[in-house]
Amino acid sequence: MLLVSVRAACPVAAESNRVPRITVFSTCDIEAKRVADVVAHISQHHGVQVHSGPCLELEDPDLDKVARSAFGALEPADRFAIVLYDISTNQSARAIRSIEDRAAIINLRVLEVREGKSVKDKDARFAWRIKKEAMRGLGALLGNQRCNTATCALFLHGTPEILDRKGRNLCPPHRVKSDRQLSDLGFRVIPAGSRKEDMGPKVKLDES
Repeated sequence: MLLVSVRAACPVAAESNRVPRITVFSTCDIEAKRVADVVAHISQHHGVQVHSGPCLELEDPDLDKVARSAFGALEPADRFAIVLYDISTNQSARAIRSIEDRAAIINLRVLEVREGKSVKDKDARFAWRIKKEAMRGLGALLGNQRCNTATCALFLHGTPEILDRKGRNLCPPHRVKSDRQLSDLGFRVIPAGSRKEDMGPKVKLDES
């Protein structure tokens, strides 16, 4: 599993007169472009405001400290946090299970592409893996754990190869559900028909 749920050290809830938003944090060793790509991808395909938070200056392998550092940097409008990190931690990952969770912590080290035709190919695949897992992470925060549609970002992949081939965005049913959930939480959601979404290549995966 690549996602970790965090319940401790939750910030004070956003003020009622503030429009909530999603914030993407990263440890400082991760390139700013990686973070910007994730911010743009989530914003484009969920149709909500996504904010890029300050980088987290951490070297300690304690995963709780990664989470606490992210929560400490949250502002009142921040409802959810997507945290990208690339340091070895002392805890194994576990799935996010509840909308009560506030952060999805994504281990980029696990997502690294080990083999590829070229450096450019490996980098492109790595970038898409990060964005797909960010989408899955937010879906998990909303309580949407998995999807059986191979072209959906919530499809639970079992291998790096399936991760590369699965969809990069939400399937239509989960997109509608996600829009409703975010709207109910107070987010300003751009209607799906007004968003430029790319479901990626249509592929058929062996789910056996």
